[in-house]
Amino acid sequence: MRRIRQLSLRLPTLDVHGTGGKKAQQHLVAKSANPAAKLSFPDHWNKTDVRGALFASHGHVCAYCGRALPDNDRGDVEHFRPKGKVDGDDAHGGYWWLAYEFSNYLLSCSACNRVYKRDRFPLRNGATRRTYATRGRLFEVAHFFLGAADWSCVKCEHSPSTRSLDSHQPTGSVAMIMVKDSTRDLNRFLKLSSLNEFARGMVMRVVLTFMLHRGRMSCSQAGGAIRTEPVHRSQITRFLARTRWQKDDFNEPLRKQLLALESTKGRFLYLIDATLCGQSGKKTQNTYSTGNRNKRRRKKGRRYGTKKHARRSCHSFTFGLLITPSGYRLPFQIPHYTKEYCKAKGLTHRTTAEAAADLIRSLPLPEGSDVVVLGDTAYDAKVVREACDEQNYLWIFPANPERVFDGPVGSRPKLRSRLKDWTSLSLKTIRLRASTGKYADYRRLSRWRMGPKLKPRVYTAHQEKRQVRSVGRVQLVFSTMKPDLKKATPDDVKILMTNAVDMSLTEVIELYSLRWQIELFFKELKSTLGFDEYRFERFEAVEGWVNSAITTVLYLEWQRARHLTSKRLTEEQKRWWSSQRLHGLCEAFRQEVEQEELKFLSNRLKTPGGISRLKRILSNATPKEYRAKT
Repeated sequence: MRRIRQLSLRLPTLDVHGTGGKKAQQHLVAKSANPAAKLSFPDHWNKTDVRGALFASHGHVCAYCGRALPDNDRGDVEHFRPKGKVDGDDAHGGYWWLAYEFSNYLLSCSACNRVYKRDRFPLRNGATRRTYATRGRLFEVAHFFLGAADWSCVKCEHSPSTRSLDSHQPTGSVAMIMVKDSTRDLNRFLKLSSLNEFARGMVMRVVLTFMLHRGRMSCSQAGGAIRTEPVHRSQITRFLARTRWQKDDFNEPLRKQLLALESTKGRFLYLIDATLCGQSGKKTQNTYSTGNRNKRRRKKGRRYGTKKHARRSCHSFTFGLLITPSGYRLPFQIPHYTKEYCKAKGLTHRTTAEAAADLIRSLPLPEGSDVVVLGDTAYDAKVVREACDEQNYLWIFPANPERVFDGPVGSRPKLRSRLKDWTSLSLKTIRLRASTGKYADYRRLSRWRMGPKLKPRVYTAHQEKRQVRSVGRVQLVFSTMKPDLKKATPDDVKILMTNAVDMSLTEVIELYSLRWQIELFFKELKSTLGFDEYRFERFEAVEGWVNSAITTVLYLEWQRARHLTSKRLTEEQKRWWSSQRLHGLCEAFRQEVEQEELKFLSNRLKTPGGISRLKRILSNATPKEYRAKT
């Protein structure tokens, strides 16, 4: 159940002189002249000031189901009381006088608004539906269920300052699961790691919270993840900060188990990039600032605020994302240590390129595996290329336009010099569709991005094999999505450099386009799992948090791999599992846990002894000082 804080605002759009307010006056005049008049409802409620006020009161969260709005859904401005008509009451004509009333608006996801709620507004037996003539004072809404079958109706009507809305989806309480036995697969998966029993139990709490949490991810939620075995949030924090359970990479056996399920022979893609997690605490360890560089001088006579604000800083993590031929994703990471932190802890400082080289060297793949390493401009570094050459891996990186071709001193033109003769180059047009082609299985596409009607991405490109100074013989690909360029600049054209000199132009561009998968992975980590929502002073606790997040991803990918290799599933079911991102996999896990807990409750309720045991379990889940005296 969510409680929504209704703001009391005077919005320009809904004011008497605003577009919405004027339309409301026109409706009033039209209905006064003819009560049966048909009204039109322009969507003035989608104006910026109205949406902004809803975001301020709701956050980017659906008012009904309580879920964060996905990135492809900006949310609907929902009329709580239907404006045009009421489902099941054709004679009423809707609450048209509330069409441009802010107190009647809710922010909802498109599924809740268009599939579940729609024009429904049922009343309980005996309640009278208000019309404009009898509107008087609308009474408070009790509960509104969006379930497909059962509806709890509005007892009486009121213009609410606070609304209680129950979801058609699971509500977000602190207790994620009731008993540990409902997650047998997770128990079995964690036993494959090098953790002892106590550490497995603590990591399980954090992993469960990453997958099932509502709202902000935190140690408080992790402490109550298992209802029958709650722990204090400080226990989670202290456990994460202990270094002895992190001496060995406990995720390494889990990755090997997942790679063992890879049955398809083909090419592996290894994407490397770094992600930042913002921090504002002054005492937070191992942070550095990426901004706050330019401080303006105080100008004479100019007023400045006297409030002091914490300087923004961040933690950085270098990630490697291995995508297998079957599409499984295995994350690896090395945290970035600042020079001050290394000096204090006796550690070796590494740049992000050096960390990426170490990730490449430690990749647990058999000798002779076909691997392509992809990265952005930050990884166009000698140390990364040397690591790839040691492992016989192919690599594709954007080249620095200031690099020069090999040659005698004085005649070494820059790579960007080739852009001056852009129209004279042998340009080719490349059309790529994400849902088709050799590397379609390496992506996770929604069904809206598949099919023959999807427009292809059109590239204009040129390739040549040249000797580049300090690199050697490579293939250079100059590509752009801007058609009919007359004068090309490095801002218009991306220069790709690869040691795969015999690879086709189309394949180079298609492979490099897959580098974006690691950016989507970072987005899922932060938006779905809450990877960046930690607040720790000690960086050892941050490392424990990050490793637990990686364990969560590995478990979800392990579940995907088990279902894709199962002979019991149909091809349609396997397509569903192969296309799901982390959010869909978390929902599948939630549904599985709910079914297991229903079985547990059903079995316990069959006998008096089972009922007594269930009571003891629930009683023990509450601290002694809070147990009701019955």
